[in-house]
Amino acid sequence: MEPSFWQGRWDAQQIGFHEGKPNRFLERYADRLGGGSVLVPLCGKTADLDALAARRFDVTGIELIERAVLDYFGERGVVPTPERLDGAELYRAPGVTVVRGDALTCPLPRPAFDALFDRAALIALPREMRPRYAARTVERLRAGGRILLVTLEHDAPSGPPFDVSQGEVEELYAGSCTLEELTFEDVLSESANLVAKGATRVGERVYLLEKR
Repeated sequence: MEPSFWQGRWDAQQIGFHEGKPNRFLERYADRLGGGSVLVPLCGKTADLDALAARRFDVTGIELIERAVLDYFGERGVVPTPERLDGAELYRAPGVTVVRGDALTCPLPRPAFDALFDRAALIALPREMRPRYAARTVERLRAGGRILLVTLEHDAPSGPPFDVSQGEVEELYAGSCTLEELTFEDVLSESANLVAKGATRVGERVYLLEKR
């Protein structure tokens, strides 16, 4: 999971993780996030940023790969001028700020957020990185802040996207957050990449977490 891995994926446009439209679970459950400021880690060029901004959230994305950031704005006809923030770069459009940097370490334009949406961040990280990522995302929320978390459960031998079980979600977050499972859907028929890797079961599970 070196930056060069993701750089290579973007350079080759091997971005099957990019949905091209707002995530269906975000559309269904965005209201459960409340309102205010929302953080979207490892955002790529996702249309989820637009969907959240349309709901009047103040949206901040974090993305490591410059091409992904520039593609997001370019596809919307925006040519942003980067601003500097303690070594990171901020790109802005109405309602949306994208910080180019490492999701674990980069500075952000506010000390704490009201909400966080994670559809493709936790499942993009290998198991050994996930505890640090989970702790860092919770740190970036205010008390009472909410996380809408979408995970994948599958039996393919490798990732990304990685298998993240219910038990692991509880292990990562139960010490700092309350957890509510919102839904589970079988998505094997929609998961050709994982089936090609040998998966015989693939499901998406959605949680709402609230920081204590």
